[in-house]
Amino acid sequence: MSNAWHLENLEHTRGEALRFKKYLSHDASSNHDHCQGCWKTIIESGENAFSEGYTTSSGQWICPECFANFKNQMNWTMA
Repeated sequence: MSNAWHLENLEHTRGEALRFKKYLSHDASSNHDHCQGCWKTIIESGENAFSEGYTTSSGQWICPECFANFKNQMNWTMA
């Protein structure tokens, strides 16, 4: 299976310093976000979703799976 679409989705995060944290809803109109790489749901709690992950300085989320799979290719560091 090709990871090309994940890499394309993540390209704008290349070189970012990421922070690992638990997801907390930041907006009353939305209770979730999506991983920038695979588009999986990141939510405070729920099945088939992540409740924590990595965030960029601009608040974009990267799930633990995409972080593990692409951290070296994307040259991410921890803030």
